[in-house]
Amino acid sequence: MKNKANRLQAARLAKDLTQVDLAERSGVSLAYIRMIEQGVRSGISKDIKLKIAEALGVRIDEIFLEERRTAWDDFLEQREADKKIFESIAQKMTDEEYEWLVETVQILRPKFLQSDYETYHKRLQQLTKKYSK
Repeated sequence: MKNKANRLQAARLAKDLTQVDLAERSGVSLAYIRMIEQGVRSGISKDIKLKIAEALGVRIDEIFLEERRTAWDDFLEQREADKKIFESIAQKMTDEEYEWLVETVQILRPKFLQSDYETYHKRLQQLTKKYSK
């Protein structure tokens, strides 16, 4: 949770905003933003995450999905070819496509079933065709 808090604060400060500024821009209460930055608020809704990310002009995953991206990076380090494919299309994917791939990796890491990997790899190939045009 502290990583999320640190990322939110860093993103806010990079935009030279106070907590009050961010609350006003995002429509999220000042108290709620303070709780997130202090690392005491968990279970943040996607709507709140989106409001905050939009107010800061960043993608949701830059603040709130770092744990998933870390799992993703670990997974892809073992599969360099997939990593190159992913990097070439990541910025073009919708949030739903990106989140699906990241969540699939989280499912794969602990148990790594070959059938799950095949499903993941097929989807990655579909996205590659879609975004490589």
